[in-house]
Amino acid sequence: MVEPNTDDKKRIEITPEGEFRAVREWILETDGTALRRVLSEKGVDPVRTVTNDIVEVFEVSHSPL
Repeated sequence: MVEPNTDDKKRIEITPEGEFRAVREWILETDGTALRRVLSEKGVDPVRTVTNDIVEVFEVSHSPL
């Protein structure tokens, strides 16, 4: 995991004054996939976790709890 140093990897939020601000937060970037394992890690936000592996999305979303 890394903390981003460039603005293209930072989360952008709008301040109460209407200005944009880049916020550093931890990012986990991987080659390959392990979506189920990533989602089971403490502190991982499942709503903001993404993958481009459509097969793994299907497998995780259609598996029993």
